[in-house]
Amino acid sequence: MEDRKKIIVVAPAPQDAERLKTILEESGEFVVSEVLRDLSEAKSESVASGVVMVDIPDLPSSDGDELSSREKEILVCVAKGMLNKEIADKLCLSIYTVITHRKNITRKLGIKTVAGLTLYALLNGLIDSSSVQ
Repeated sequence: MEDRKKIIVVAPAPQDAERLKTILEESGEFVVSEVLRDLSEAKSESVASGVVMVDIPDLPSSDGDELSSREKEILVCVAKGMLNKEIADKLCLSIYTVITHRKNITRKLGIKTVAGLTLYALLNGLIDSSSVQ
């Protein structure tokens, strides 16, 4: 089994935590160990509603494999639920170019599912939760 790190994801409300838990579980790349209603359950002094504790795999080191601005643009479109054809039309690209960029994104990040890519985009500030379908 891969090495995993425990993280705590704080959502603004319990329903957001449940939504995040669903996204994480459906991705198949994350293991949700438990959902906490507030940080006091995690033996912390701070209190916030909607907390999800997650085990995530260590991502491969990105020795110069940072996403290009075009890859980030495409990742945002993927996270918003757009299909390859829609992305190609929006960015005036060939559908084959979009597919190549998506393969490169998947390789660089080590994330294979749309749900996992969406979560990555959310956690890295590329999109906000209101733009996810």
